Amino acid sequence: MKKSIILIIFIILVSTGLFAAEAGTGFSIFFPESFYEGNGGTVSVENGLSTSIGLGGMLSVPIGFSYNKIQGYMVEGASVKSTKPWFMGDSFMGYVMLKGTLPLGPVFFEIYGGGGVNWNAGNLTAFEGNIAKDLAPEGEYAVITDLNYDNSFGYGWLAGASFGVTISKISISVDFLYRDIQSDLNMTGTYDVGTGPGDYTSEVIGDSDAKLIIRGFTIGLGGSFAF
Repeated sequence: MKKSIILIIFIILVSTGLFAAEAGTGFSIFFPESFYEGNGGTVSVENGLSTSIGLGGMLSVPIGFSYNKIQGYMVEGASVKSTKPWFMGDSFMGYVMLKGTLPLGPVFFEIYGGGGVNWNAGNLTAFEGNIAKDLAPEGEYAVITDLNYDNSFGYGWLAGASFGVTISKISISVDFLYRDIQSDLNMTGTYDVGTGPGDYTSEVIGDSDAKLIIRGFTIGLGGSFAF
């Protein structure tokens, strides 16, 4: 399934690339907010493809996508704050941005920003143990007995910067990109909470405003070829 998705997106990008000023690919490391804030998230490898449509001069419109298996999704908007990752999933992110380039001989600097969408392909997996720990009051325990949630598209923004060198038509760059994308979870379910066996009550999860947070930054190496 994932290979089919990648092939379809690749065909779309190649088709778009027929009108592009350049096409490229990249390799980067994603640092989720849950990692650098010490909440237990894990860094992951991200790969992507892109094309860039020139607007003349120093402006262009990058269009692309990336794939990454994220193990650090936090949740906001729920009745109980997540203090550690609640979900993991296969993230396919597509984006359209506006990019400005400052060439200084063979060296160049770039800044860019725009909008992105995210789709967690396949199953969005819940870390029920982490969720239960956050649901339990201090000194008590919780066990999830039923949990339902939506695996919906996410929307948000991205911004970043690059610097690199150009040799003939080939450019190599070091890239930094920050993203903040959210998707609706609409969490429902039940859990038991108490001090131990025989001393617990059943509670209901009803967090229609809960949102899955895909927030963090990547640092990577990119390459592109100008037409």
